[in-house]
Parts: sequence; structure tokens; C-alpha cells
Amino acid sequence: FCPRNFLKAAEGSETGKTFEPFQCLPTCRPVASRHVRIQVQTSCCGASLEDFEFCLGTSCIHESKGTDTGKEVEVRLGHHRLSAPSLGIAPRMIDVTPVKDAEDAETEGDGDSDVDSEEKAWRKDGGLIEVLISPGFLFFYVIQVEAREYLMLTGKLQNIPEETHDFVGKVFVEKEVVHIRSRFEPFVLPIASNGDEKCLKGCQGVLRNMVITNSDGQPVDLSHDAVQYLKREKDPCKVSLLRSAVPLRLGPLPQTLQRRRPSRRKEKVDLKRRSTKS
Repeated sequence: FCPRNFLKAAEGSETGKTFEPFQCLPTCRPVASRHVRIQVQTSCCGASLEDFEFCLGTSCIHESKGTDTGKEVEVRLGHHRLSAPSLGIAPRMIDVTPVKDAEDAETEGDGDSDVDSEEKAWRKDGGLIEVLISPGFLFFYVIQVEAREYLMLTGKLQNIPEETHDFVGKVFVEKEVVHIRSRFEPFVLPIASNGDEKCLKGCQGVLRNMVITNSDGQPVDLSHDAVQYLKREKDPCKVSLLRSAVPLRLGPLPQTLQRRRPSRRKEKVDLKRRSTKS
């Protein structure tokens, strides 16, 4: 709240101390702000993410452990650009307006049947709630354990260790085919059409029925533990669980087919044809 020319760096400290210039009276410049709660929900099941990062204007809030109700920040009044690039959420503008009167704040949200009591209390205290919808990124990668390669699945890019390999193959879900070319390329659940609108089916049913093949077209057989993990009803949103839990080992990769090397005679014929064309 103090002008920059009133601030002076203290010796041996990163904090500053204020001083009053000669014949200049300091003027208080309060900045109006408002508490905003940022929530991120998965588009497949509507589950809330606890650990996520987002950008508000030019400032980015790094990933930290939050709660299922979101993260709370204090934002200045005005228009701000809200985005979450790591979650695949496109930026949008939010309008932080001044706190309403006490009577208006009490009635805000009372007509919404889907709003719980905790959210109503937050709004009555003058807080705003912004909900971001994440498409839910999943990442496939390969690890090597005792000369055997295994296919892994995680919902967070930071969970992939450095000593891993790329998975190149295809994922068949519903009636669509998704090509995977790198461990850094996210796999997004396909969108199913529901009349004129488009909606995402539950991730549990989609992941349970997916078929994975390697670059040679050989199917990857899921292990018994992976099948039971995907069928478990206790954790309905697998996209949210795979972000916070340990990466899932899907199963061993099939052996790559040996490429047959062309014979020397065929190589000579091909070389002769090239020379005649040139």
C-alpha cells in the first residue's frame, strides 16, 4: 500500500522498511480485493482435484496440496485471465466485482438446489467460486524391470520417472482409435455424442473396456491387479485417483516382432535399379 519511493531496502534483509521523504506526507492507497475459491473438476465424473496449478493473470500458483473444496486466493477487483495449461484448460476471463451488501450476499445462491451449505456460507461471507473443468489427462509410459518391459499409466506428468521409455501404440476405446507416440503426449478420454450435446462418459467404464496394442499391432494383456483396479467401485473417478495415487502397472509389453532383413541378392537388385534410374 506504500509508494515505491517510500520503500528502502534494509541492510542484510530481503524485507523493506518505510521512510518519509522531506516535506512529503505519505498517503494510504488501499487496494480493494476479494476472496476467490478456485475449483477444478473432471469432465468425466465431476470429481474435484486437490492438487493442481493454475494461472491468474501473470501470476501462477504452483501445485500444492489443497482440499476437495478448492484453493483460496485473494484477488484484486477487475477482470483477470484464469487458466490451467497443465490440465488442458483453456484460458477465460473472470470478473471480480466488489462485495455485495449483506442482504444481497445472504440471498446469493439460496435459489440453487445444487449448492451445499458450506458453499452458501462462503458466498455469504463475500467469497467468489470459480469452477474449471479439466478434460482429464492420462499418460502411458514404459519401464524396464529385470529385462522385462511393462506398460504404466498415470494421470500426472510429474509422476513419470526420468529412467522411462516412450510407449508407441494405439488405444481402442468405444469406436475410436487414439494414437500414442510419446510418454509426454496426453491421452484424453473420447467424447461421446448424446443427441445434439456432447458429454464424456464415466472414465471407469471407458478405461475398463479399452484395448491397447503396441506398434506391431499386438494387444497388451492387462494384469489381474490392473483389471481389479479399474473395476473397483470404491473409487469411481479413475482420472482423479491416478493423479494422486501411485502409477498403475497395466501389464507386460509383448515381444516386438523381429524384422526380417532383406537378402543380399535383393539388395543388389535394388541397388542396380537405382543406378539405372539415375
